[in-house]
Amino acid sequence: MLTSADNDLITRVGPETPMRALLSRYWFPVLKSEELEAGGKPCRVRLFGENYAAFRAHDGRVGLLDEGCPHRRASLLLARNENCALTCLFHGWKIDVEGTVLDAPSEGAARERFATKVKARHFTTREAGGLIWAFVGDGEPTQFPEFEFLSLPPSHVTILKIPVDCNWVQGVEGLIDSSHVGHLHGSTLDTVYLRNDGGAALTKKLFMADLAPQYEVQRTEYGLQAAAIRRVGEEQRFVRVSEFAMPSWTFIPQPEDEDCLMMGQVPVDDTHTVQWYIMYNFEHPIDKTGVGHGFQSMLDYDGETFHRNASPENLWTQDRQRMAEGHLTGFRNILYEDIAIIESMGPIADRTREYLGSADAAITRFRRILIESARALANGKTPSGLDRVLPYERIRARQAVYPQTQDWREAIAAAPVG
Repeated sequence: MLTSADNDLITRVGPETPMRALLSRYWFPVLKSEELEAGGKPCRVRLFGENYAAFRAHDGRVGLLDEGCPHRRASLLLARNENCALTCLFHGWKIDVEGTVLDAPSEGAARERFATKVKARHFTTREAGGLIWAFVGDGEPTQFPEFEFLSLPPSHVTILKIPVDCNWVQGVEGLIDSSHVGHLHGSTLDTVYLRNDGGAALTKKLFMADLAPQYEVQRTEYGLQAAAIRRVGEEQRFVRVSEFAMPSWTFIPQPEDEDCLMMGQVPVDDTHTVQWYIMYNFEHPIDKTGVGHGFQSMLDYDGETFHRNASPENLWTQDRQRMAEGHLTGFRNILYEDIAIIESMGPIADRTREYLGSADAAITRFRRILIESARALANGKTPSGLDRVLPYERIRARQAVYPQTQDWREAIAAAPVG
């Protein structure tokens, strides 16, 4: 369990909080590129409890400004997007993608000279991998995370944007916890591994072979590795090594004939999160209509559509009749299960009332990393990972079956990525 103070430390992300100070030292995806049209309407971005206005100028450049106009704080979401700048409706102030106030017509003859004295809050953006990324911290941006999927053509990548009504830490913890798979997802694995041949069929069996995996967790320069080791008979072991990269990225092992999967949790505010599910394939374009395309079969999650169907009021559409017929959870697929669980913990889980066990080794290590990093920054020190160039492009989650006499690290090093 955590103390109330430590729980607040890792979950509270609003202005002037230690966690906001830490998280803002990293880049986060905030929109899909397709959400911004050149010369089109601005889009709200809410991050760490603050609101921003994102827009694409007619020349294709992306601007990210404080949503409130620097004059009287009217929303720039209402502004006209014209001549590569936003023009506030209230008094006609005009602000470009760099935050430069180009005109303040309400000042009459002194408008141009007055405008040079004003600077709107603007933030650094970068467009990569079909996403618009933002850095909203103070000072120069830190290293951009050049994940492997960013180098792939668009046909090899699928991205789902999933709003979730709970704190961001609950999302990370749910994903680095491998021991829940056989219990929570035992009846619904077929909705992820839709094929019944090859590595997918084998993985289904291996998950259910041992419902109490042994955990070994080791620190890495970018976060941690969580190895969940399952017994497969007396002579073999099955290991899944999930990767966590600061501050909120998880890489989930997949069978070698499935698409790769990574997820990012973007804190909207203390009680809301955007989850980014990123599926990618090195070998071939993703077959978005085929039965092997895992999470893409769950498109009712993309955008705002999930909560039109599922909510705490209807227990996220849980079907008790289906449970009576033998289904473990009564949910339609694995993502309904995951999100129902983390939202059911409440807007911010009360970790002072937990009773953790050995299966929670990755969870406790993750929390320790967050706490130590936030405290280091508050004490004027550079947190581990921000003090060096990190190999984001080499982070890969893997799984392997291997002889019980072998070390799992050797097995993983020889395993293909999936």
